[in-house]
Amino acid sequence: MPWYSAKILFKHKTKNGEVKGLFEERMIVLNVDNESKLETIITDFANTYAEETGNCKFIELIDYYEMDCSGIFDNGQEIFSKMYSTNLTADKFTKSHYFDDRLNDCSKHNCVHSWYKHTENKYKCYYCRKTKQIRTKKNISAS
Repeated sequence: MPWYSAKILFKHKTKNGEVKGLFEERMIVLNVDNESKLETIITDFANTYAEETGNCKFIELIDYYEMDCSGIFDNGQEIFSKMYSTNLTADKFTKSHYFDDRLNDCSKHNCVHSWYKHTENKYKCYYCRKTKQIRTKKNISAS
């Protein structure tokens, strides 16, 4: 089963009980055998963490990608966490902190795609938002 790293954003309550201003960027690793359910599984982990913490709310799944790390991690293990204190709302914080300024298609700007393996079945370009399917004997014969 492939391993994935996921970056998730949470909003924490402050001392006075408000849920404005304290954000946590958290990264976890997951061992998932069904790529089509990956985002749902990550969201379930995020909601469980928020419930167990008791003082935060799951805001958004920022990004995820496939990793080669078999036998190194436990499923759902945190590998990174960073807290941010701000007066921004969750929506404004997300848009200002996690903006995606990549081109829609770098090849239309005389650039060459540089592909990396995003999931078991998909490549993403480092420089733009383009993706492409990984061609395997299995999916070639199905087409």
